[in-house]
Amino acid sequence: MPKRLRLFHPLLPILVLFLFFGCANKVTRGVAATQKQIVFEFTVKGKLALNNPNVTYYIAIYAPADKKGQVLNASTEGPRFNGPALNFGPQVLDGRLPFIGLLPGDQESKWTDFYYLKGSGDGQGTMGRGKLNAGKQPEIVQPNYPFNNLWRIKSPSTFEVQIRLADLTSGIENAPNNLVFQIGTGDNIGEGGQGFVFDYWRTNLPFAIQTTQFNSPIQDRDETAQLIMRQIPGKPLPQLPAGVTANDVDILSYSYRIIQ
Repeated sequence: MPKRLRLFHPLLPILVLFLFFGCANKVTRGVAATQKQIVFEFTVKGKLALNNPNVTYYIAIYAPADKKGQVLNASTEGPRFNGPALNFGPQVLDGRLPFIGLLPGDQESKWTDFYYLKGSGDGQGTMGRGKLNAGKQPEIVQPNYPFNNLWRIKSPSTFEVQIRLADLTSGIENAPNNLVFQIGTGDNIGEGGQGFVFDYWRTNLPFAIQTTQFNSPIQDRDETAQLIMRQIPGKPLPQLPAGVTANDVDILSYSYRIIQ
Protein backbone atom coordinates (compact mmCIF):
# COMPACT_ATOMS: atom_id res chain seq x y z
CA MET A 1 0.00 0.00 0.00
CA PRO A 2 1.51 3.37 -1.04
CA LYS A 3 2.65 5.73 1.73
CA ARG A 4 0.30 8.65 2.22
CA LEU A 5 1.60 12.20 1.80
CA ARG A 6 1.65 14.27 4.97
CA LEU A 7 -0.58 17.26 4.17
CA PHE A 8 -0.61 18.87 7.62
CA HIS A 9 2.31 20.72 9.12
CA PRO A 10 2.25 22.08 12.70
CA LEU A 11 3.35 25.54 11.50
CA LEU A 12 0.64 25.78 8.85
CA PRO A 13 -2.01 27.54 11.05
CA ILE A 14 0.52 30.17 12.11
CA LEU A 15 1.50 30.80 8.49
CA VAL A 16 -2.15 31.20 7.46
CA LEU A 17 -2.83 33.69 10.26
CA PHE A 18 0.27 35.67 9.38
CA LEU A 19 -0.69 35.93 5.73
CA PHE A 20 -4.30 36.86 6.56
CA PHE A 21 -3.59 39.62 9.03
CA GLY A 22 -0.60 40.91 7.10
CA CYS A 23 -2.66 41.34 3.95
CA ALA A 24 -5.57 42.80 5.91
CA ASN A 25 -3.34 45.45 7.43
CA LYS A 26 -1.99 46.45 4.04
CA VAL A 27 -5.48 46.81 2.62
CA THR A 28 -6.67 48.84 5.60
CA ARG A 29 -3.78 51.26 5.37
CA GLY A 30 -4.31 51.68 1.64
CA VAL A 31 -8.01 52.40 2.02
CA ALA A 32 -7.40 54.83 4.89
CA ALA A 33 -4.88 56.79 2.84
CA THR A 34 -7.34 57.32 0.00
CA GLN A 35 -10.02 58.43 2.46
CA LYS A 36 -8.03 61.31 3.97
CA GLN A 37 -10.22 64.43 3.94
CA ILE A 38 -10.12 68.09 4.91
CA VAL A 39 -13.31 69.06 6.75
CA PHE A 40 -13.51 72.77 5.93
CA GLU A 41 -15.93 75.36 7.36
CA PHE A 42 -16.57 78.82 5.98
CA THR A 43 -18.59 81.51 7.83
CA VAL A 44 -19.95 84.88 6.70
CA LYS A 45 -20.96 87.79 8.94
CA GLY A 46 -24.58 87.71 7.83
CA LYS A 47 -26.50 84.81 6.29
CA LEU A 48 -25.50 82.64 3.37
CA ALA A 49 -27.40 83.82 0.29
CA LEU A 50 -28.61 80.32 -0.52
CA ASN A 51 -31.76 81.61 -2.22
CA ASN A 52 -29.92 83.79 -4.74
CA PRO A 53 -28.24 82.18 -7.79
CA ASN A 54 -26.27 85.40 -8.32
CA VAL A 55 -24.03 84.74 -5.30
CA THR A 56 -21.24 82.14 -5.26
CA TYR A 57 -18.91 81.23 -2.40
CA TYR A 58 -15.54 79.82 -3.47
CA ILE A 59 -12.77 77.69 -1.99
CA ALA A 60 -9.78 77.80 -4.34
CA ILE A 61 -6.91 75.36 -3.77
CA TYR A 62 -3.35 74.95 -4.98
CA ALA A 63 -2.49 71.23 -4.94
CA PRO A 64 0.13 70.74 -7.68
CA ALA A 65 1.11 67.23 -8.70
CA ASP A 66 4.73 68.16 -9.47
CA LYS A 67 5.80 69.19 -5.94
CA LYS A 68 5.59 65.92 -4.05
CA GLY A 69 6.87 66.25 -0.49
CA GLN A 70 7.71 69.94 -0.87
CA VAL A 71 6.56 72.75 1.41
CA LEU A 72 4.52 75.38 -0.43
CA ASN A 73 4.95 79.03 0.55
CA ALA A 74 1.47 80.52 0.91
CA SER A 75 2.78 84.09 0.74
CA THR A 76 4.28 83.61 -2.72
CA GLU A 77 2.23 80.84 -4.35
CA GLY A 78 -1.43 80.05 -4.15
CA PRO A 79 -4.87 81.19 -5.32
CA ARG A 80 -5.65 84.92 -5.55
CA PHE A 81 -9.03 86.50 -6.12
CA ASN A 82 -7.84 88.96 -8.75
CA GLY A 83 -10.85 88.60 -11.03
CA PRO A 84 -11.57 86.51 -14.16
CA ALA A 85 -9.32 86.09 -17.18
CA LEU A 86 -9.52 89.39 -19.07
CA ASN A 87 -9.04 87.78 -22.48
CA PHE A 88 -12.24 85.73 -22.11
CA GLY A 89 -15.82 86.91 -22.02
CA PRO A 90 -18.47 85.73 -19.55
CA GLN A 91 -19.78 83.19 -22.06
CA VAL A 92 -16.92 80.85 -21.00
CA LEU A 93 -15.91 79.70 -17.53
CA ASP A 94 -12.55 81.51 -17.67
CA GLY A 95 -14.43 84.80 -17.95
CA ARG A 96 -16.54 84.10 -14.85
CA LEU A 97 -14.17 82.54 -12.30
CA PRO A 98 -12.86 85.35 -10.07
CA PHE A 99 -9.54 83.72 -9.07
CA ILE A 100 -7.69 83.22 -12.36
CA GLY A 101 -7.09 86.75 -13.67
CA LEU A 102 -4.12 89.10 -13.38
CA LEU A 103 -4.24 92.90 -13.28
CA PRO A 104 -1.29 95.31 -13.03
CA GLY A 105 0.15 95.04 -9.55
CA ASP A 106 -1.46 91.65 -8.85
CA GLN A 107 0.42 88.61 -7.70
CA GLU A 108 -0.21 85.66 -9.99
CA SER A 109 -2.95 83.28 -8.90
CA LYS A 110 -1.70 79.69 -8.70
CA TRP A 111 -4.50 77.18 -8.33
CA THR A 112 -5.40 73.66 -9.39
CA ASP A 113 -8.81 72.91 -7.85
CA PHE A 114 -11.88 74.74 -6.60
CA TYR A 115 -15.15 74.12 -4.76
CA TYR A 116 -18.15 76.42 -4.90
CA LEU A 117 -21.46 76.93 -3.14
CA LYS A 118 -24.09 78.75 -5.20
CA GLY A 119 -27.53 79.98 -4.29
CA SER A 120 -30.53 78.35 -5.95
CA GLY A 121 -34.17 79.13 -6.56
CA ASP A 122 -35.34 76.63 -3.96
CA GLY A 123 -33.19 78.21 -1.25
CA GLN A 124 -31.19 75.04 -0.63
CA GLY A 125 -28.09 76.00 -2.59
CA THR A 126 -25.97 73.75 -4.79
CA MET A 127 -22.33 72.81 -4.49
CA GLY A 128 -19.84 71.63 -7.07
CA ARG A 129 -16.14 71.22 -7.69
CA GLY A 130 -13.79 71.89 -10.56
CA LYS A 131 -10.14 71.84 -11.54
CA LEU A 132 -7.66 72.62 -14.27
CA ASN A 133 -8.02 69.93 -16.92
CA ALA A 134 -5.24 68.36 -18.98
CA GLY A 135 -5.39 71.31 -21.36
CA LYS A 136 -4.86 73.74 -18.45
CA GLN A 137 -8.38 75.07 -18.78
CA PRO A 138 -10.82 75.40 -15.86
CA GLU A 139 -13.56 72.79 -15.87
CA ILE A 140 -16.42 71.90 -13.57
CA VAL A 141 -15.99 68.16 -13.04
CA GLN A 142 -18.76 67.54 -10.49
CA PRO A 143 -21.63 70.07 -10.60
CA ASN A 144 -23.62 68.33 -7.86
CA TYR A 145 -21.35 67.53 -4.94
CA PRO A 146 -23.26 65.07 -2.73
CA PHE A 147 -25.39 66.95 -0.21
CA ASN A 148 -25.42 65.64 3.40
CA ASN A 149 -22.73 63.08 2.56
CA LEU A 150 -19.98 65.56 1.72
CA TRP A 151 -21.39 69.00 2.48
CA ARG A 152 -24.02 70.56 4.72
CA ILE A 153 -25.31 73.86 6.03
CA LYS A 154 -24.31 74.01 9.70
CA SER A 155 -26.08 77.29 10.46
CA PRO A 156 -27.59 80.19 8.49
CA SER A 157 -24.06 81.64 8.31
CA THR A 158 -21.82 78.55 7.99
CA PHE A 159 -21.40 75.67 5.59
CA GLU A 160 -19.11 72.66 5.84
CA VAL A 161 -17.57 70.62 3.05
CA GLN A 162 -15.45 67.47 3.08
CA ILE A 163 -12.64 67.77 0.56
CA ARG A 164 -11.20 64.39 -0.36
CA LEU A 165 -7.47 64.61 -1.01
CA ALA A 166 -7.77 61.81 -3.55
CA ASP A 167 -9.99 64.11 -5.67
CA LEU A 168 -7.44 66.91 -5.85
CA THR A 169 -4.98 67.34 -8.70
CA SER A 170 -2.02 66.12 -6.65
CA GLY A 171 -3.95 63.13 -5.33
CA ILE A 172 -2.43 61.25 -2.40
CA GLU A 173 0.75 59.92 -3.94
CA ASN A 174 2.08 63.22 -5.33
CA ALA A 175 0.82 65.64 -2.70
CA PRO A 176 3.11 68.36 -1.34
CA ASN A 177 3.53 68.58 2.43
CA ASN A 178 0.89 71.28 2.61
CA LEU A 179 -1.84 72.73 0.41
CA VAL A 180 -2.60 76.41 -0.15
CA PHE A 181 -6.17 77.73 0.10
CA GLN A 182 -7.95 81.00 -0.53
CA ILE A 183 -11.63 81.77 -0.04
CA GLY A 184 -13.80 84.45 -1.58
CA THR A 185 -17.24 85.46 -2.79
CA GLY A 186 -18.43 86.53 -6.19
CA ASP A 187 -21.44 86.62 -8.48
CA ASN A 188 -23.04 83.81 -10.48
CA ILE A 189 -20.60 81.12 -11.59
CA GLY A 190 -23.13 80.14 -14.24
CA GLU A 191 -24.98 81.96 -16.96
CA GLY A 192 -25.07 85.71 -16.43
CA GLY A 193 -22.00 85.84 -14.20
CA GLN A 194 -19.28 88.43 -14.78
CA GLY A 195 -16.55 87.22 -12.44
CA PHE A 196 -17.19 89.94 -9.87
CA VAL A 197 -15.12 89.83 -6.70
CA PHE A 198 -17.27 90.78 -3.70
CA ASP A 199 -14.87 89.78 -0.95
CA TYR A 200 -11.84 87.61 -0.21
CA TRP A 201 -9.82 86.49 2.79
CA ARG A 202 -7.99 89.43 4.37
CA THR A 203 -5.67 91.14 1.88
CA ASN A 204 -6.05 88.44 -0.77
CA LEU A 205 -3.37 86.45 1.04
CA PRO A 206 -3.72 82.65 0.74
CA PHE A 207 -3.16 80.38 3.73
CA ALA A 208 -1.52 76.97 4.08
CA ILE A 209 -3.22 73.83 5.36
CA GLN A 210 -1.13 71.04 6.82
CA THR A 211 -2.66 67.68 5.97
CA THR A 212 -0.92 65.71 8.73
CA GLN A 213 -2.53 67.35 11.79
CA PHE A 214 -5.32 64.86 12.36
CA ASN A 215 -8.37 65.95 14.36
CA SER A 216 -6.74 69.21 15.44
CA PRO A 217 -9.16 72.00 14.47
CA ILE A 218 -7.43 75.12 13.13
CA GLN A 219 -9.38 78.40 13.10
CA ASP A 220 -8.82 81.96 11.93
CA ARG A 221 -10.87 85.15 11.63
CA ASP A 222 -10.96 88.12 9.28
CA GLU A 223 -12.22 91.27 10.97
CA THR A 224 -11.91 93.47 7.86
CA ALA A 225 -14.90 95.79 7.89
CA GLN A 226 -15.29 96.49 4.16
CA LEU A 227 -15.97 94.42 1.06
CA ILE A 228 -13.58 94.42 -1.87
CA MET A 229 -16.10 94.96 -4.72
CA ARG A 230 -13.23 95.14 -7.18
CA GLN A 231 -13.67 96.86 -10.53
CA ILE A 232 -12.55 94.64 -13.41
CA PRO A 233 -11.59 96.35 -16.69
CA GLY A 234 -14.20 95.80 -19.37
CA LYS A 235 -16.77 94.63 -16.81
CA PRO A 236 -19.72 96.51 -15.31
CA LEU A 237 -19.33 97.95 -11.82
CA PRO A 238 -19.84 95.13 -9.32
CA GLN A 239 -23.13 95.33 -7.47
CA LEU A 240 -24.67 93.09 -4.85
CA PRO A 241 -27.79 91.30 -6.08
CA ALA A 242 -31.13 92.55 -4.81
CA GLY A 243 -31.90 91.27 -1.33
CA VAL A 244 -28.26 90.43 -0.55
CA THR A 245 -26.49 92.51 2.11
CA ALA A 246 -22.79 93.20 2.50
CA ASN A 247 -22.69 90.91 5.55
CA ASP A 248 -24.07 88.03 3.48
CA VAL A 249 -20.93 87.96 1.31
CA ASP A 250 -18.42 89.21 3.90
CA ILE A 251 -16.08 86.40 4.99
CA LEU A 252 -15.73 86.26 8.77
CA SER A 253 -13.84 83.05 9.58
CA TYR A 254 -12.78 79.58 8.53
CA SER A 255 -11.81 76.42 10.35
CA TYR A 256 -10.63 72.99 9.29
CA ARG A 257 -9.55 69.60 10.55
CA ILE A 258 -8.08 66.53 8.89
CA ILE A 259 -9.86 63.18 9.15
CA GLN A 260 -9.12 59.74 7.77
